[in-house]
Amino acid sequence: MEHKTKKHKAEYWDDGRVIAPMDGVQRMNPFAILPPSVARKRKEREDAALATARKYVEAGDSVPLSKKEQRTIRRAMMLAYLSVGLIIMGGFAAFLLLCQFVWFK
Repeated sequence: MEHKTKKHKAEYWDDGRVIAPMDGVQRMNPFAILPPSVARKRKEREDAALATARKYVEAGDSVPLSKKEQRTIRRAMMLAYLSVGLIIMGGFAAFLLLCQFVWFK
């Protein structure tokens, strides 16, 4: 009977080379084509809104939303639920039609 030797896995080694540097990789900015003055105003508005939201989060409160924002969120939520519901109901209807015209024929 032969004695089998145990196979050793090759050790992992790192030679320190950088194959694909990821520093400086950023998200593409769709507003980069805006004039600097418009981009600066937009950035200031976003920073102010972020500072306000951060203030409420640090205090443990929820961010107050305007009526328009609340309505928009509700509409988006209802559209999402309706689309999922319609897909489920359509699948059920397709199953019933399959049963009626193909399976039980």
